[in-house]
Amino acid sequence: MGEDRDGLPGREVWLLARHLLKDPADLAYYLCHAPLKTPLSKLAQVAASRYTVEQCIDEAKGETSLADYEIRYWYSWY
Repeated sequence: MGEDRDGLPGREVWLLARHLLKDPADLAYYLCHAPLKTPLSKLAQVAASRYTVEQCIDEAKGETSLADYEIRYWYSWY
């Protein structure tokens, strides 16, 4: 791991790879910027929650009619 900054991650990242039990050829890769002491089970849990978060964001965009807009700057909301 990179430099020690009071337990915070340094410049280096972890490469987390996962495959499906049904299809081992289906691989997904994640770059994890986590402290050295982070357990692998926690990295896997966070990576697995990605799809749930994406689904929630998509549903919220549809409910608020923002699905058709791309807002790039904070002042665009005003």
